[in-house]
Amino acid sequence: TDEELIQDIIQDAFVSIMEKDRLETIANIRTYLYSCVRNSLYNKIKSDKVKEHLKMEIRLESENTQEETAINRERLISLTEEAIDKLPTNCKAIFRMAKAEGLSYKQIAERLSISVKTVEAQMGIAFKKIRQYVAAATVEHSTEHSK
Repeated sequence: TDEELIQDIIQDAFVSIMEKDRLETIANIRTYLYSCVRNSLYNKIKSDKVKEHLKMEIRLESENTQEETAINRERLISLTEEAIDKLPTNCKAIFRMAKAEGLSYKQIAERLSISVKTVEAQMGIAFKKIRQYVAAATVEHSTEHSK
């Protein structure tokens, strides 16, 4: 509490005088104690303000980082969806069966009457094209922001 803090500060001022054996050299003890207490309170307030300011900066930085992360995540999802939409028709169908429907390569091959190797090849193409699209859009986006 504030009262305990004030008592601690006054006690520290008295201890400081006693430890340094200054009692004889101080002309006006009341003024000296008042100055000690005032300076200690000022330092405490200043320290608390600095701590609060640092906490606020950390909190704001954390909020900004979380916000940026959410925006980046949303942008990545959006770019990935765009990339999937731009895939060739058969490649897109195979990719969606695997990822959206959760079908195995064997199940996809049976459903489309193609080989498992063809499904694997189409999935490889899909992943490659999606990576390229997202990478290109990300580089483009970052160069726009650095201008």
